[in-house]
Amino acid sequence: MGYFYGFFIRNLDLRDLLRGLPVVPLDPGNYHVTILYVGDRSPRGDVGVRLRSALTRFECFNVELGGLILLPSESKPRVLAMDILDQGNGLVRIRSAILNILNDFGVNVRDRFIGEFRPHMTIGYIRSKVDPWSLKQMINEIEIPRMGPINVRKISLIQARGEFYREVEGYDLTCPA
Repeated sequence: MGYFYGFFIRNLDLRDLLRGLPVVPLDPGNYHVTILYVGDRSPRGDVGVRLRSALTRFECFNVELGGLILLPSESKPRVLAMDILDQGNGLVRIRSAILNILNDFGVNVRDRFIGEFRPHMTIGYIRSKVDPWSLKQMINEIEIPRMGPINVRKISLIQARGEFYREVEGYDLTCPA
């Protein structure tokens, strides 16, 4: 179980791309982009109030899906994901704002990749005992269909329990009418 800040990507099903791969696909309703992993405990107190105030200052923006990647590394893959292309660095700026607020409240963030932010959308988990080189060759042969931009309108505190993800609290960005 764990908590993280991020957003869901709905109305997308990539399971057909994963056929034949040694991957356990994520349910399409659980596709998400992690901005910051917090840990096993949900932030408490007025963190949500401060985040709501801070995140409404951010305008909605678009990101795009890139290629398939193996995480945490190609040599020891545990997750199959898609790169998130964020031309305006909106995710980096939001991550920084969240980190500053959590630090102000003394929340001990457990994100192991704190200095290595690489926006991505998790789509599956690698089965154990997979040859990383062979897996890399297989994903390189997959043709990714061109998809349109994804509009980021809301950041959520998300709770993960096994393969199930649920929104605990949501923070709307400011979107033009």
